Amino acid sequence: MVAAFTQLFKDSDGGQALKLKIESSEPIHWVITATLEGGDLRNFIKLLFKPSILYYAISLMLKKKRVPKNASAPS
Repeated sequence: MVAAFTQLFKDSDGGQALKLKIESSEPIHWVITATLEGGDLRNFIKLLFKPSILYYAISLMLKKKRVPKNASAPS
């Protein structure tokens, strides 16, 4: 599955949450909206700050995106 985070915004209903929009493009196109409350964010941050995960996440952010050899040049 190929997916991307497309938006992060405050809950428009005035709730105490953030909404994360995830859009998948393969194998089919879906748009998923996830509600993130304080506990979810605390859990995510706790998981992210494990040293092995944090170093790996930083290395992923610093890597340049590779273009596959068989990809055609942009028109």
